[in-house]
Amino acid sequence: QNTSDNKFTTYAFIFLAIGIVSLAMKQLPIIRLYSEDYIYNIIQCMIKLPVGHFLIITMRYLKNPVINNAVFFICSISYEIYLIHMYLIGYIKQDFIRATFVIIISLILSTIFNFINKQIAKNLKTRYNIV
Repeated sequence: QNTSDNKFTTYAFIFLAIGIVSLAMKQLPIIRLYSEDYIYNIIQCMIKLPVGHFLIITMRYLKNPVINNAVFFICSISYEIYLIHMYLIGYIKQDFIRATFVIIISLILSTIFNFINKQIAKNLKTRYNIV
């Protein structure tokens, strides 16, 4: 490994540590009391952003094309997943089978909506001669 790889590895694990510590902090009763306040949202960001950076850095080192394509696919429909999953999340109710079903339905609907969005964008570009 060269120096650049060592630096990226160090950053990746620092980001992961920040995310794990923030996740532990979120479990504290004092933080839970403020679940409707900005403090809770800051903690949520301190979980998701560093862990996201960890995953992005880790993807740099994965050589498996199946995993890379799966991650690319999920990233390409992430906006649609964001929009759809909140409507379906209430159906889970602490049940693994329902949770699996919600994930599958979310992915299917997200893929369909992503396709529709791309078709609409393509038609608008053609219709209005947008490059």
